[in-house]
Amino acid sequence: MKSIRPEQDGFTLLEVLIALVVLSIGLLGVSKIQALGLRASADANLRTEATFLANDMIERMRANRPSADSGYYAGIGYAAIDCATPPAKVCSEGTAGAANNCSTTEMADEDAFNWFCQVTTRLPNAAVAVSSAAGVYSVQVSWDGLDEQGAVQTRNVSASFIP
Repeated sequence: MKSIRPEQDGFTLLEVLIALVVLSIGLLGVSKIQALGLRASADANLRTEATFLANDMIERMRANRPSADSGYYAGIGYAAIDCATPPAKVCSEGTAGAANNCSTTEMADEDAFNWFCQVTTRLPNAAVAVSSAAGVYSVQVSWDGLDEQGAVQTRNVSASFIP
């Protein structure tokens, strides 16, 4: 006996191919969203690091108030600091009481050295600026980040405070 079922002649194969095309487009979209999420996460991580470093300098300035009040931190040439050459006098703790024999400007020089070297180590193509005007101090940290299209763009974080 003959079946009354109509012949399909490859119609199911066409449905499978269309489903594969739709699925592949969907997977490409998911991978693009994943890549954007990773880029945004990396940018947020760098912004968090820069914020932490700006606050670190603020705390250093608060700890060495005489140098901060005189504008010494704002006058340091941060771009000229060579991280391979430490400051002339090391004043930090753990150096057999050397901190007791340091002036406030020597402590500020070591603060600037340590802070600048941390910034340049943790952030890509970093630059810093510290300024003071009318009793308001500003700390700015800049670095290279990526925008939504993946192009390099300068990012920055600024913090201002009144001691």
